[in-house]
Amino acid sequence: MRSLTKTGIRILSAKYRSILIKCAIINASVFIGAFGATSAMAANVAIWQHYRGAVNNESDATIKVNADITYDGSAGATNEINRSLLIIKNTEGNDTNLILNGKCSDVSQCSDVSQTKGLTVGTGGALTLTNITMQNFKATQQGGAIENYGTANIIGAFIGNLVESDTTTTALGGAIYNDGIITNIKGNFTDNSISSSSASAAGGAIYNNGSITNIEGNFKDTNLSSTGTVSGGVIYNIGNIDRIKGDFIDNSASGTYGSGGGIFNRGTISSFSGNFVNNSVSATSGFVPPKGGAIYNDTIINILADNGELKFDGNYVTSSSGQGGAIYNTGTVGLYAQTASDSITFTGTSAVTGAYDVDGIYNTGTLNINGDGTITPYTGTVNLYNVTDATTARGTTNIYGGTVNANGNITQNIINVNSGATLASNTAGVKIIADGTDGNLINDGTINITGANSR
Repeated sequence: MRSLTKTGIRILSAKYRSILIKCAIINASVFIGAFGATSAMAANVAIWQHYRGAVNNESDATIKVNADITYDGSAGATNEINRSLLIIKNTEGNDTNLILNGKCSDVSQCSDVSQTKGLTVGTGGALTLTNITMQNFKATQQGGAIENYGTANIIGAFIGNLVESDTTTTALGGAIYNDGIITNIKGNFTDNSISSSSASAAGGAIYNNGSITNIEGNFKDTNLSSTGTVSGGVIYNIGNIDRIKGDFIDNSASGTYGSGGGIFNRGTISSFSGNFVNNSVSATSGFVPPKGGAIYNDTIINILADNGELKFDGNYVTSSSGQGGAIYNTGTVGLYAQTASDSITFTGTSAVTGAYDVDGIYNTGTLNINGDGTITPYTGTVNLYNVTDATTARGTTNIYGGTVNANGNITQNIINVNSGATLASNTAGVKIIADGTDGNLINDGTINITGANSR
């Protein structure tokens, strides 16, 4: 199979050209079967059973949905897709999503969790969702709405999906678990979550151990909680993501140990553009502090403002020993304000009781700042680096272009200000410190330290 057009027409290799793509149409009262049979079905459960049958059938099919479908808790096991193509599409136009409803907003409605899971795409399977909302599905281990080992292209929304575990098995991907290839995830995510009472948890909305080309949408009110380790309140990535575009708002991760209230990255995220607002991470152990209210990174992530202002606003950790209210980095983070009119701003405006290191950056890796725009760390006592212990390893800040306004303290082992770049501060009491055994402040550009101290 070579490609899939925007209209859902498949261009098949010779191996598949003889296959007839069948079609099922599902609405509130009539089901037209994938094999041409027609029958009137008024009950929701019957509609769901026919839907399940169309999903599980081994032949290729297109399911056209022109009304919401609600699961009632009695229709059988997982929706398993092992065919080379399944398309589920909304026939009512592109402006409105129709709902596949797992009906698990109330757990009492979902006594058999295996019956409330959404769609599982096998290693030989391929799924296309077009203008469909996956809502209120629930799983016990991973992928509340979608668990993918094949290929997928997803246009729709995810609301109220849940992974809930009371075993020692790690809970992964409240809405989507991906161990395959996803071309697109386009749509908003709201109120998705993971709750684990005895194990670790990762990726309150999305867990990625495969490849995702594009994620486009906003993530709001995602909650990741566990009595163990929590990583990635919204997205946990140990694979490859080419692009993320969207806002992360009011998401949280809370556990015995916690990292990344918005994103936990141990893979590659080539490009992120959007805003982080009021995201947080907390840890109850008292031994290991929470890290990265918005982002935890120990590999590679690039953050781009390419059309105006990108903001980190009110992100925090919930411990005075916590590190990186906005970003915790031991790998490589790129901050790119592409044009002179672009900016990346860390505002530090949280009014939450118990919020610490608000919008701070903790960097023991490499922080690359580039572009023609302006980077402004938070005006306060904690900014690019929050370390009071002089023996702690410090990182490197490379300023390749644009202007960095040091309105708060910058403490790094090496600060490189390259040709064409400006490191500036006119705030009294601010310290620009190249510290550590081999500390260096290297300037080939412009340093303006009016009202600031440097060494």
